[in-house]
Amino acid sequence: MAKRTAKTPLTKPQLLLLLLSLSFSLFLITLFVRTSLPRHESFVGPMTGLPLFERLLPAGTLTSEASISLLPDVERPAYAVGYSLGSQSGVALVVWDQARRRYAVVSNRLFASGVSGSSAQPPKLTVESLGREKPWIIIVRSPISDSSEGLFFALRQGNDLKFVTMTDSSGAERPAFFVTGQLSGAAGSGTAAFELQDINNDGLSEAVITSRSLNVGDSGSGWSTSVDVYRWRDGGFAYDRELSRILTSASDMFPEPAKR
Repeated sequence: MAKRTAKTPLTKPQLLLLLLSLSFSLFLITLFVRTSLPRHESFVGPMTGLPLFERLLPAGTLTSEASISLLPDVERPAYAVGYSLGSQSGVALVVWDQARRRYAVVSNRLFASGVSGSSAQPPKLTVESLGREKPWIIIVRSPISDSSEGLFFALRQGNDLKFVTMTDSSGAERPAFFVTGQLSGAAGSGTAAFELQDINNDGLSEAVITSRSLNVGDSGSGWSTSVDVYRWRDGGFAYDRELSRILTSASDMFPEPAKR
């Protein structure tokens, strides 16, 4: 008849040692699995909490603090980023991808060829409201020379960017583009300035371009002013002849003194 072997129960120190051994083994297994998996990159700056734009955009892309604007978004953070890369400039849309827990570039729009501005200076961006129940518009200022800038306008549409169009004084539709700052040409020198302003107090902002040019005549020289007003209509700017006429006439009532 076989003899039964009596089982010796584990003492408390032995049981504690066994539990510690199992815990350490599980820790090693977890550490091995985590180090074996691909690293998850969120593209978030650990100190600022902002996107690492220099790592999201192609190598060699130039940006600046003035070229980055936070877009109003109730769901997740989104940024419009103006940049220069070589001889080309553009605007990128960077959003927080909740599913992948990281920032990503979801749209990238290049400027039209020939009007990209200085590649050494990235465009500056600001975001302004057009008024109640109207979209926030992205104003893009790209340097053309040391004293002038070209103005573009963009809108966010979901995960895409769209450049704004305009209908000019002749009725032609084209991409909205204005030149501001110091201007010079065959007709002489002058300046141009842009602002969004509610001209007729209807709660909506109009695009106002104020141009000043130097006129030289037999009796001397002086500055004349003309004002072009564009109202927001059907997702773009449309020239308003009547408002332009009224503001130009008002400016002619108080001209600057002529030089003798």
